[in-house]
Amino acid sequence: MEIGQILGFWSVALMLTMTPGADWAVVINSSTKRSVAMPTIAGLASGYIAVVLAVSIGLASLLAANPIIFNVMAYAGAGYLAWLGSNAIFKSGAAISVENENASSVNRHFFKGFSLSTLNPMALLLLLVLLPQFTSKTGSWPMVYQLLLLGSLFVICVVFVYSAIALGAGKMINSKPRLGNLVQRLSGLVMIGLAIWLIAGHLISLF
Repeated sequence: MEIGQILGFWSVALMLTMTPGADWAVVINSSTKRSVAMPTIAGLASGYIAVVLAVSIGLASLLAANPIIFNVMAYAGAGYLAWLGSNAIFKSGAAISVENENASSVNRHFFKGFSLSTLNPMALLLLLVLLPQFTSKTGSWPMVYQLLLLGSLFVICVVFVYSAIALGAGKMINSKPRLGNLVQRLSGLVMIGLAIWLIAGHLISLF
């Protein structure tokens, strides 16, 4: 595996994580408090680690090839995204009290991020298709190690880019509370729109 392949994938991974989408909407919606944003980002990253592991050991290929499992993932992911979006819209003005920022709250936000990234069939297909393109069949490294290395680079990009987004959005939102409520509602609308787009795209692919 050559350094050029690694750098090439790193640049692609960076561009992907810097492209607005469902992850961005969730991160921005959780950016009002660091105690909320960091567990959410950790959950997203952990979910992508699970996806990378699935791709590396060949499990992702089996999941993608099974229409029943893939359909369940697609609908569950879209439904969960729509639920997160509706919560962001209708609870945007709700204050989070200090006493609620306990281990239970941290676990809830972690699970939110983890569920979003693992139930996203597009992320599964993207990594399933993208990772092998930057590997070398004639290299000295076994294929599974190459996939794990590239997947780790992707997860690192997720952590750094999403942390920067949360930090920037958090500062802006906290400095202007009214703007914060508007941003949270808009992020909720984006999540619902992406859920509809995901379901529509999946239904179209079936015909």
